[in-house]
Amino acid sequence: MQAQTLDDLQSVLINFTRLLKKQPQSFLYQRENEIDPAQIDLSYTPVVARKVLKKIVRGDLCTLCENRISYKPNQFKKSNGKLPYLIILQNNFLAKKNQYFQDRAADLMFRKIISATLKNDCDQFVIHELLRCHFPSEAKNLDQPIQNCLTHIHEEIKQYNIKGILIMGGSAPLLFPNKQKLQNLIGNVFEFCKLPTVISPGPQRLTYMQQKGFADNKILEEKRKIFSNVNLFFKEVMT
Repeated sequence: MQAQTLDDLQSVLINFTRLLKKQPQSFLYQRENEIDPAQIDLSYTPVVARKVLKKIVRGDLCTLCENRISYKPNQFKKSNGKLPYLIILQNNFLAKKNQYFQDRAADLMFRKIISATLKNDCDQFVIHELLRCHFPSEAKNLDQPIQNCLTHIHEEIKQYNIKGILIMGGSAPLLFPNKQKLQNLIGNVFEFCKLPTVISPGPQRLTYMQQKGFADNKILEEKRKIFSNVNLFFKEVMT
């Protein structure tokens, strides 16, 4: 029997001691004053030094999803926002430092939309990125990870005394996978997490349309839709 890991080695030793109990004379010579090997306790658990454990286990990481393969940097970085309003976003890739969106153009557009419509810089709001982790490509069902993410949203609502929520871009279909229900919610103030909430397309939609060569009038129409929904949040939720 060959042991590949610590668990394998322990299993081998346990099986060996079981055989010893059945036929101890067949396996080894025991002196008169020696302890019976079959009575040895193999349940010992090594003690990990506190300093080592602190380095291994990071308190700012979520451990709720079993199939997560990696975290994004600053997964739960404390918000410096002073305004009690939560903006929920979503990025497919790692966002660069000091950016809310991976795409620089989308990030600049987001900042312009927020400052022009909500009358404050985006840094003044509590901004939460939904799915701050990476999952394997075959993990198409994200229902449970989304539910796990909601636990953190509830925590932030309490922590920052949130008064209203703005859901933008790709975070909306993740939270509301039913397309018809999502379409019915857009353009209205509704209750989500027991708070007044508005859904709006995100800046990534505009940059996508520009990259794909959509007609200018289509892009302008989408831009108006974004400003209209964010303005709805300002008028009906913030004021």
